[in-house]
Amino acid sequence: MKKIASVVLAALLITSGFGALPVFAAPAYSDNVAPLLAELKIMQGDPDGNLRLDAFVSRAECTKIAVAASKFRDTVATGSKTSPFKDVSADHWAAPYITVAVKNGLCKGYLDATFKPSDTVTYEEALTMFLRVLGYSEEDFGASWPDGQIGLSQNIGLSDSLSKSAGQELTRRDVMIIAYNLLNTPAKGSGSDYISEFDRAITDDVVLIASNREDSSVSAGKVLTSAGTFKITDDFDFNNIGKRGSITVRNNDTLVSFIPGEQITEEYIVSGTMGSDILFDGNILDVDEGTPVYFKSKTYTYESVTQEIEAGDVCKVFKDKNNEIDYILFTTNPKSSSLTTPNTKTCVVTSVLGDKVLGYIDETLSEVTLSQTVSYFDGDDTSSYQQISSKIKAGDTLTLRYDKNNQLQYIIYNRVDTNTDVDNPEIKRHIVYSILGNSIITYNKGAFDKVEFTAGTLFYEDDTQTSYSAVSQKIAMGDVLNVKYKQNGAIDYVIYEEGNTIGPVTVSGTSWYSSFGVDPDSTTIMRDGAKTALSDVKVNDIAYYSKDLDMILTYSKKVTGVYESATPNKDTPQSVTVSGITYALEGVDAFTKLSSNGSFNLGDTVTLLLGKSGEVADVLTQAQLSDEVYGYLIETGTKETTVNGTAVTKPFVRLVLPSGESSEYITTKDYKSLLNQPVKVSFKDGNASVSVVTQQSTVSGLFTWNSNTRSLGNSKLDASLSIIEVSTTNPGDSGNAANVFPQRLNGLNLNASDILYAEKNSDGKIIELILRDITGDMHEYGVVTSASKNTVGMSVSGSYTYLLNGTSKSLSTNGAAYTVSSGQPVKIKTSENGAVTGMSPLTKVNGSKVTDISGSNINFGGKIYKMSDDISIYTKDASYNYSMLTLDELKNTFENYSISLYCDKDDSVGGRIRIIIATPK
Repeated sequence: MKKIASVVLAALLITSGFGALPVFAAPAYSDNVAPLLAELKIMQGDPDGNLRLDAFVSRAECTKIAVAASKFRDTVATGSKTSPFKDVSADHWAAPYITVAVKNGLCKGYLDATFKPSDTVTYEEALTMFLRVLGYSEEDFGASWPDGQIGLSQNIGLSDSLSKSAGQELTRRDVMIIAYNLLNTPAKGSGSDYISEFDRAITDDVVLIASNREDSSVSAGKVLTSAGTFKITDDFDFNNIGKRGSITVRNNDTLVSFIPGEQITEEYIVSGTMGSDILFDGNILDVDEGTPVYFKSKTYTYESVTQEIEAGDVCKVFKDKNNEIDYILFTTNPKSSSLTTPNTKTCVVTSVLGDKVLGYIDETLSEVTLSQTVSYFDGDDTSSYQQISSKIKAGDTLTLRYDKNNQLQYIIYNRVDTNTDVDNPEIKRHIVYSILGNSIITYNKGAFDKVEFTAGTLFYEDDTQTSYSAVSQKIAMGDVLNVKYKQNGAIDYVIYEEGNTIGPVTVSGTSWYSSFGVDPDSTTIMRDGAKTALSDVKVNDIAYYSKDLDMILTYSKKVTGVYESATPNKDTPQSVTVSGITYALEGVDAFTKLSSNGSFNLGDTVTLLLGKSGEVADVLTQAQLSDEVYGYLIETGTKETTVNGTAVTKPFVRLVLPSGESSEYITTKDYKSLLNQPVKVSFKDGNASVSVVTQQSTVSGLFTWNSNTRSLGNSKLDASLSIIEVSTTNPGDSGNAANVFPQRLNGLNLNASDILYAEKNSDGKIIELILRDITGDMHEYGVVTSASKNTVGMSVSGSYTYLLNGTSKSLSTNGAAYTVSSGQPVKIKTSENGAVTGMSPLTKVNGSKVTDISGSNINFGGKIYKMSDDISIYTKDASYNYSMLTLDELKNTFENYSISLYCDKDDSVGGRIRIIIATPK
């Protein structure tokens, strides 16, 4: 239980209820469900907005509601003149809805060909309509009417919160409850609630924590909840702040409905605090100190929130239906003029001189005067000036509480831990290196660390109190977090400062770093996230210097393509579109060159130099980078560009470079005949000419890549080696290309015919390779479940179904057929856009028994085989039904199966085990 700071105060301990009016809040369907159903256009009021919840519902009205909730809602032809029943004329307002409902099996008429649209709908009739909306039919109800329908509704929750029986007539309120239950119920055979049909989702047990009214750090038009932060609609009821209930969210970002749960609410006004206790008109609530508390946009315990609240603040205690405290919400006193100013400070003592204490407050050496007029606490216990002054020593901490007039109210003394750093035991400076959700990787003096936060962790930014969830989106590499820790190591609060970063700077010449004012030989240098040497930084890299990290950050990412448009316009571009992809501008150099005053026109081939956030830091012509570019020609065609305000169609080519990047160039003619070849692109007057690269017959041999040796035959490999392998060199095929890590080729013998292109640097080391299909890793691998070949005259076609990563796929071919059969594991070749271009059987590995699986190796028949990183493992039963196993599952159960392994080729030439079929013994 909550500890009391004084024996006298024990008499004030209460269980709650004084001066408070408890309010029992039950689910208010009429007030809260109605807006949701109206927003979904399922149930709406009359033209005057009246819901008429106590009015009875006719069969016609209920049918319209059921259709509006169904997947057929968009098929209603309101102008239709069809008469579905003899008592429903073509001009009856409900005729279109009844027509759709009957056509799709949502309801039926009577044997005499009538519908009786004006009759009041009964309990069982309404349930049956909504069951059919969920996809249920007579097979599910059984033969017993209406017991089957009512029983099924009760089982799936469709009739929750209704106390009705067969034959009873329903009001609009009753039907509203059923419609809401429908949204909370999965359709037959589905694992998702039916509301997902409307691109909405309902989440239960959510607390509305704060809006902009309670905490200015929450953006206007949004609400912070225990399930995240969401946009709110104009009709959001701010009186629901603090309540727990069910939320409905549209498009994953907008809260459109809140249904409060059953709660008892008690409200109190804070009259003051004493130590770790909160006073309410001189009384203390009997609250467990670990009880969750929400204040502004942060989460506390009842004990920790004491230092944040002030007299006049409002306390709302939320209890469950058993009268047990669930959580507490505090809101600020609306009359206070200093709601966001922290009134509690921590002093880390460095020395004591009589009644003067010297110590660090917010990292500033300050003086605190001990006074007889101030209240003192020793931890949780009351104390006195004499007792405290005799105990204080260097390293101890004092919690100082000030009133609104900045007068010291009380001091809490905390004795130092003998293992604590005396200089400043509680505040640690962290420099942000990267952000991983609620974890931040920090860097300081060559060492990395990780700091964990919660959404409600207390943050201060420019003296404004906020939370981690509110400030996390703006935290970036190089920013500073001054973290204040409690004695138990928990985070008390964090002071956030934007980092001091210089850049972007385009690397050129030998003294490009001079503007940073640092010695690069004594400064850590990073290139594309990896530590590197100054000599490895290349001309036209983009560089930054973070003073707080004392680190030079360089990036090599480049994009080459056709400059298609600028947004909002070319006079003041904020972003540009190059070859169909839009990039934001970061640097003034990029802005100047791409604007109307710059040297680049729409339709030009440009090379964008991208900075640390993927934005454009600078822009160059290809000629400024290199006179020649080598790559794999994967696409040709024409592109409409603008020259002097006139639309002109020009041919273009697109290459995949050895780095894996895609580059696009305007040419003077069509190069379709060179598709899927390694090519050289040369530049003249802004246009590109393309020629085939002669195969490199002088490079071949054993590929070695380890910490001691990097070589290909007699040639050395550079540490920055870039490699792609390509699927075909036939101009008539649909080509594909993929990056290959050098480690993947280690130990393989590469023939001269395998190497389409090799580029060496001035040191004679290979820096780029284009290879034929060596590893097979760019392809997909699956299991054929059916295959048929059709031949009509000279025409051949095929039809196939196959499993890919456990998902069934279908494929039809015309003019070609694949030599595969049902049950056969296969290699599936695809084009760059994912279209299937070929299918061939895998090879079954000889062997009889698995004896061990370790890492990526499997011992089969006494021989070790390497498995693919994305291997697919299937179990197959006697009926040839397949289901997937994980590798971990197979490791633990392989003795229970007869196992077959399938590879694309032997691992000595780059192959891997791609498919495993496990048949239960």
